[in-house]
Amino acid sequence: MKLPGKLQWDRLSERERMIVGLTLTVVLGAVGFYFYEGQQQRVMGLKSRLRGLENEISMLKAELPLKEVAVKRAEGQQIEAEERLSLAAQTQQQLKGGRGFSSLMTEMARMAKDEGVEVISIELGSPRDQGSYLEMPATITLQAEFRTLGEYLHRLQHLPQLVVVGKVRMETSEQISPMLTAGVETVSFMGKT
Repeated sequence: MKLPGKLQWDRLSERERMIVGLTLTVVLGAVGFYFYEGQQQRVMGLKSRLRGLENEISMLKAELPLKEVAVKRAEGQQIEAEERLSLAAQTQQQLKGGRGFSSLMTEMARMAKDEGVEVISIELGSPRDQGSYLEMPATITLQAEFRTLGEYLHRLQHLPQLVVVGKVRMETSEQISPMLTAGVETVSFMGKT
């Protein structure tokens, strides 16, 4: 049987015309459905990705105020560190072993900053003359998480001068939870110059 090169529509019977028309309709419908379904799946994937990105944006928007508070807190810590350095300089002028004590206080403040411990205040006690050395008492008020505070207190033993931690008083409240406020009583020992 020889296939015709061209479809001669006029020579086809009505039944054959319907078969050819239905076949073309089914083939074109299947091809169209295949492409439509692929595009539909792509659209669904893009919508899902968009929802994920919108959720991520909303989470970042929720974190933004916390980040702003952290930035303000860091700026406040920088000002406090400058005040502590000023206090150390004043102490250096007032005390005989001042240079060593000033550098000790500066080192303790630097260690606190490195550990993520906030130094709230430093109260210096009166130096006690013990003959060949001075005892320099100080009460340091700190704020940090429990583990961070413990690590900071542990690092005090690695300072170049001897520092004895006498008492540690820890408190917490709903306003600062999970942070602790700790009052640490220390005594530093300085050789006389």
